[in-house]
Amino acid sequence: MSLDSSKTAAQIDRDGSGYFEARWKGKAPLWKAFWIDFVFWGQAVAGTCYFGLIFLIAHFSSLQFWPIPKVMSYYLVSASLFMVVLFVVSVFVWKCAPNTGRPLWGYFSRAIVAIEFILFTRKYLGFVYVNFPQFS
Repeated sequence: MSLDSSKTAAQIDRDGSGYFEARWKGKAPLWKAFWIDFVFWGQAVAGTCYFGLIFLIAHFSSLQFWPIPKVMSYYLVSASLFMVVLFVVSVFVWKCAPNTGRPLWGYFSRAIVAIEFILFTRKYLGFVYVNFPQFS
């Protein structure tokens, strides 16, 4: 499946393939799926969830009590949101990988997506095990 470079973004939109649909079906160029969706949006959500969790832990650690249910509920919501976004943008990159002039970039992007998915899944699941052993 290769991208027809003669089509502009407006033409793709008129064909019925919107932003989400073009990427989900693998019709978008690889550079858009990788740099805009995976790197920018994926990392923006990851950073927001991660730093929000750190802020919450820092805030509650200054108190005399440690509200585990509040921290854990925020963690579960943020980790779930992040994993859903990571999964969706990973699918975007994986399906759009053939849409490049050089096949090596497609293989390279798929390798990066697979490695990041494994590392972040391990990181987020490991956080629950290490910091909240009573819940594991």
